[in-house]
Parts: sequence; structure tokens; C-alpha cells
Amino acid sequence: MDEDPRGAFTATVAQVEGVMVECGCTAPLRLTAAATDGRRIHALRYAAGGEAPSLFYGSARAGADGATMILSEPLDSAENRWIAVPDSHLLEAGPDGIRIAPFAPTRVSAPARTAA
Repeated sequence: MDEDPRGAFTATVAQVEGVMVECGCTAPLRLTAAATDGRRIHALRYAAGGEAPSLFYGSARAGADGATMILSEPLDSAENRWIAVPDSHLLEAGPDGIRIAPFAPTRVSAPARTAA
């Protein structure tokens, strides 16, 4: 995770989706998740089908000094301070700002079963 957060999220989501297929789960994977190293935070909004749970970023007060909050819902009704992370995107927030990029993990097919 320290060296490649995107790769870690991609591998984790692909592994979970592979297990879901193997177990015959037909419900789509829907998730938001976040991880930090103390300097940067990486937050994911993703769904394999349907709409992902919400994820927002912004500041609780106007003119905030660079402090960014990442939340499942806006903290208050000041809509101009909260920005929705698009579905299937990964957000990275750190000292140099915020970057948001599309997220599309490689699907992992279920392992072939051999007859016993």
C-alpha cells in the first residue's frame, strides 16, 4: 500500500470480486474505502454494478486553510463546499492537493474447478 495505493486497491477489489464469483454471489460489489499513510489519504468509490455508495470531499468552513475532509455524506448543507467523488473513481488527497482518477479493476474470473 505504501508504494502503490492504486495497485493495492485494484488487487483487493479484483480478489474480492473473484471470491464473489467463485462463491456464486450475484449481488454487485458496492463499496467506499479509504487508507492513509499519515501524509496522504486514498479514498475509493466503486461499484461493480449499480451505483456506488456516496463519497464527498471538501471543507467544513469557508476559506479553510487547506484542510480537506473526506466523508460519506456532506457534513452540512453548504453545497458549494462539498464535491461528490464520481462513481468508480479513486481520490488522493495530500500536501500537494487533490487528484481524482477513474478506477476500473481488472476482473478476476473464478478459478477453474477440477472434478474430484
